[in-house]
Amino acid sequence: MSRLTYHFKKFWWIWLLLLVLGATVSIYFSFPQPPVAQLEAARKALHNAKISQSQTFAEKLHREATKNYDSAVKQWKAENNKIWFRRDFTLVALLANKARLGAIAASKTSATNKKEISTKLSILLKQLKEDCDYFENTFKHIPLPGSLPKLALKSKLLLTEAELAMERGDLKLANKNADMSHDLIARVLKGGSEFVKDYFDDYPKWNAQFNRAVKQSRNSGDCLIVVDKFAFCCYLFCGGKEEARYDAEFGNN
Repeated sequence: MSRLTYHFKKFWWIWLLLLVLGATVSIYFSFPQPPVAQLEAARKALHNAKISQSQTFAEKLHREATKNYDSAVKQWKAENNKIWFRRDFTLVALLANKARLGAIAASKTSATNKKEISTKLSILLKQLKEDCDYFENTFKHIPLPGSLPKLALKSKLLLTEAELAMERGDLKLANKNADMSHDLIARVLKGGSEFVKDYFDDYPKWNAQFNRAVKQSRNSGDCLIVVDKFAFCCYLFCGGKEEARYDAEFGNN
């Protein structure tokens, strides 16, 4: 018996074990493997989408991408619970790829929407500032009725908060505060304009009353006090003649 034949017979079980192990490994790797790379790519794409705030500015796309990713992970776990030669990761790979593409689309849409909102918001903030300045310059010496001055102040505060939120990059909050500021200042300007219109509509009547009162003071020699709310002045007439003039201050009523 040759030395080679002797060693082969002596270690035949080692050769057999290596053969079986090789066949097992070959069979194992012939079956589909978990799509780890696809899932990792989908996870990174979703992470980037979240950084771009797609959950706010591309909500539907972000939600669908997240749903596909969660379904892929769930399906992967279900396949892993099966015996290895019965696993099929085709659906997992499909869902992972859909999640990745959806997340990329969400990121791009979010960037576009953010730019558009930012542009519109800048225009709105500029207009609001002009409206607030117009109110202060036009109505600051007019004793507006009711809560209009308080609403004007609240509108200006909301405008400031909107500007600060925009500087921080919080476009959602900035847009919300700007919209509320716009609604308030619109109410104030409308109410103020109606008040001034009503005043001048009644001006001939009030002027006639003033002239009658001065005439009566002249005839009777009595003193007369006249308050001009628009001029913030108080006049003292005696015997039909102006004797004194004082500055006047008024509350909201």
